[in-house]
Amino acid sequence: MGDLLARMRESVGRCRDELASPQQAAAEADERERARLASEIERLRGEVDALQGEVERLRSEQHALVLQTAQVQPVVYAQAYEPDAPPPRSVPFYRRPSARRKRGRSRNRIVIASLSLALLALSIVCFFLPWVRGTAAFTGYGALSYLFGSSAGPAAAYSNYLSQVVGTRVFSSAETVSNLCRAICSNLLLYGTPLYAASLLLGLPLAASVPGRVRIAAWHRFFAWLSFASAALLFAMIAWASGMEGVSAWFLAGGIANFVRGVLLIFYRGKWEYWGGLHN
Repeated sequence: MGDLLARMRESVGRCRDELASPQQAAAEADERERARLASEIERLRGEVDALQGEVERLRSEQHALVLQTAQVQPVVYAQAYEPDAPPPRSVPFYRRPSARRKRGRSRNRIVIASLSLALLALSIVCFFLPWVRGTAAFTGYGALSYLFGSSAGPAAAYSNYLSQVVGTRVFSSAETVSNLCRAICSNLLLYGTPLYAASLLLGLPLAASVPGRVRIAAWHRFFAWLSFASAALLFAMIAWASGMEGVSAWFLAGGIANFVRGVLLIFYRGKWEYWGGLHN
C-alpha cells in the first residue's frame, strides 16, 4: 500500500507539472517579447536623439551663414566728412512734375481768324442792306421783324414783297402747282432768314481766335458753311421769285463772303500746341 501510494503521489505530481508547464512557457515567452520590445524602443530612442542633434547642428550652420551674408559692408567716402558742413540734400525718388504746358500763339490762326472775322462782319452788314432790287426791296432784318409779328418799317417792305412779287408770280400754268410754289418760296424765305441770322451770330466766337491761342476750328467751319448754305437757299428762292436780275449786289456780297470764309477755314490749323511765342 505504501508503494502504491508513493506511485500515485508521483503520478499526481507529474500530472500537476505537465498541467503547469504551458502557462510557464507562455509567461517566459511574454517576458522575452517584452525584453525585445524594450531593447528596440531604446535603440529607436537613441536614433531620434542622434537626428535631433544633427538638425540642431544644421540650424546653427544656417544661422551663421545668414549672419555672414547680411553683414554690412563699411562705406568708403570720397571726401572726409566734416562735422561743421551742412548735411547733403536728399534727392526724392519720385519725378517732379514738369511746368504746365501753355498753348502758344499761332500765326496761322491769327491771320485766318482775322480775315474770316472781317468777312463775317461784311456778311452781317449785308444782312441789314437790301436783298432785292427795285421798289419791292427788303432786308434780312425786315424778314425777321415780319416773322416776329411786326408790320411797320422793314417788316412792311418784306410783307409788300411777299404780296406783290411772290403772290403774283406765275410759276406754272396750273393754278394748284403755282400756289404750291408760292407757298414753298414764301415759307423758305420766311424761315430761312432766321437760320441765316443764327449762323452768322454763332460765327462771332471767331473773335476769340484772333489772338492766336483759342482754336475751336470745328465750330468755326461748321457755322461758316451753314451760313453759306442758308445764303444759297435764300438766293435760290429770291432768284426763283424775282429772277437773277432781282438779286441785289449786297446779298451776293454777303453770300460770297460766307463762301470765302468757309474756304479759308479749311486751312485753319487748330490742333497744335506750343510753349509760347508765334509759331506756324
